[in-house]
Amino acid sequence: MRGLDLNVLAKPRPTTTEAWSYLTTSRAQANFVWNEIASMSVDHKGFALSEQDARKMSSFHRLTRRGMGVKILFFYTLLTIILPAIYIAPTAVLLGYLYIVKPRNIQRFLEWGCGHWLHQMVYILEYFLGMRVRTFGFDGKFKRKCLFIMNHRTHLDWMFFWAVVERQGDLSGWKAVTKSDMKKYPFVGVAVQYMNNIFVSRKWENDEHELEQKLKFYNSVNGPLQLLLFPEGTDFNAKSKGKSDQYADKNGLPRYEYCLHPHSTGFVHLVQSLRKEGLEAVYDITIGFPDALPKTEFHFLKGVIPSEIHYYIKEYNIDSLPSENEALVSWCAQRWAEKEERLKQFYQNREFSETSEPGDKQARPHEVIVHHNMFNVFFAPLFYIAIAVFTGYLAYTCHYVIYYGVLTICWSVYHLALREGLDYATMDMYYKRKSAAIV
Repeated sequence: MRGLDLNVLAKPRPTTTEAWSYLTTSRAQANFVWNEIASMSVDHKGFALSEQDARKMSSFHRLTRRGMGVKILFFYTLLTIILPAIYIAPTAVLLGYLYIVKPRNIQRFLEWGCGHWLHQMVYILEYFLGMRVRTFGFDGKFKRKCLFIMNHRTHLDWMFFWAVVERQGDLSGWKAVTKSDMKKYPFVGVAVQYMNNIFVSRKWENDEHELEQKLKFYNSVNGPLQLLLFPEGTDFNAKSKGKSDQYADKNGLPRYEYCLHPHSTGFVHLVQSLRKEGLEAVYDITIGFPDALPKTEFHFLKGVIPSEIHYYIKEYNIDSLPSENEALVSWCAQRWAEKEERLKQFYQNREFSETSEPGDKQARPHEVIVHHNMFNVFFAPLFYIAIAVFTGYLAYTCHYVIYYGVLTICWSVYHLALREGLDYATMDMYYKRKSAAIV
């Protein structure tokens, strides 16, 4: 088992200026900056990508995994965010405001569009970058209304998890509880707001309002809801591990080496609130990286991409969860104690081992073979390429399309800078039309 070098991790994370310089400076300068960034932020409990693992990849995947290949795919992804965010999503909200289309249909269209954008990302991760996803344990379909709880290993865990939901769930109903800072990310922040994710700031007086508003909206729309929560609150790094160890020492708990002690306030609130609205199951997800580990977005852009990601999934029917708050706190803590032991064995063996009671069929670590919905996976990239070509052609042939794009950008900036965000703009449209009995 490989230990954790806290001396490396104690260095501060790169600033935004340092990170941006990696994308804008010359190749030689960029490599120097990258080495500085990598030395600041890498903590690796996995294994180096061996030559044997590398040989398993095709020549095409080895090419696309190089830094330039990843950057090309990255800018293509941004293009598929920018054009829909400028033209399609604001137009859909405007049609709802003008009573032209029922707001419920508008919301379903936005969820459908976001779901297919996620399908496209799964296509890029697996077919272009050669990343294989392996799931163990639960082998069925996720319930229509469910909650996922997962250990937070890297900045990109939520993105990698899309491949699991694509196979066993419904990406159009996928939501996540993320940091409020994500709203400020260029381009990506716009996309996650149209997904109507839950954005938290770790200040309960603010987060409680956000949770109540979003959960009320999800229930009103009455669509599929498959919500991802990281009870640890942040990804595993030296600073967060230090705080977790302090919490453990203060409360007489064991120190964890492979995950962080969970924060239970948000988990309890979500379970108790969603239970009233038809929550069917909670899925305990454990993520493990058997080789390369892209700790941050910058590692990923450099081409530090795992050849495989392993997920251990266990289903808990909502009726099996305790109803009292204190009992829910203990239930969540017990899941994390199991998760720590499971990850310890994982990083010794590079695969999940038997950790459940004999006879517990659904928790046995057999590999689950679930196939893609191939139509959605291949249709999604073609759909967004067609949008890019079509809108580009209209903008080239008609100046009014450009003027309209400028107006929608101004509208988006207004809601981003002066209002609560684009997610609340769509919610406001929905509720105003609902009050007029047009849903």
